Amino acid sequence: MKSKFHSLFCAFSFITVAGTGIVSADVITWNNAGGGEWDVPTNWSPQQVPGANDRVVVDGTASFTIQMAGSQSVSELVMDNPNATLRMVANSTVGHGMLTVANPFENHGTIELTSVDGEAWGAFLTVTTGTLLNAADGVLRVLQGT
Repeated sequence: MKSKFHSLFCAFSFITVAGTGIVSADVITWNNAGGGEWDVPTNWSPQQVPGANDRVVVDGTASFTIQMAGSQSVSELVMDNPNATLRMVANSTVGHGMLTVANPFENHGTIELTSVDGEAWGAFLTVTTGTLLNAADGVLRVLQGT
């Protein structure tokens, strides 16, 4: 009898642990070597705009710019292409440009924060947990609004 109870308890424990495991983030990779807009699904692989639970990777060696406007949130961001630029733009159409990265952000490319349409709009980068690692080949530019 003890053996049946022990087996049942072990099976229940496994189901409970499996049901409460951490859900891993999807990895969303930039796939447009010509650059483009962040919020266009076909610029990513798989074809979806990254969301708050996704790990974003920008890699390769091509020189291109990813334009981001409005508010975006991701779980993690790795800019692994030293020739790539991520430009966050604020303007009167979309308001403030905001990127929130929940976990570590590793930059080997160029990150630009800028605004157009006057000084009323700002571009913001927030890393809520962990650090922003701006590697030796990384550039962080904060440009004056136009």
